[in-house]
Amino acid sequence: MIPNLWHNTEDTLSEEERQIMELLKETQEEIDQIHNKYDYATDQSIIDSYIYQLKALHLRYEHLLNEVKKFCS
Repeated sequence: MIPNLWHNTEDTLSEEERQIMELLKETQEEIDQIHNKYDYATDQSIIDSYIYQLKALHLRYEHLLNEVKKFCS
């Protein structure tokens, strides 16, 4: 779930801030999808690929979250 870190309303966000928020939302959705696939995977190579994908997505999420924190402070 994307935290509500800013005190601005949606109307006062810049275009860049809106894009970052959208990317953050999309990344969270991708993480959820990979978690669901991981839960049902049985082949070890597929499981490994999901682990690598999750690691990359979590790093992207952290980066985007730091960007959100910058414009919220």
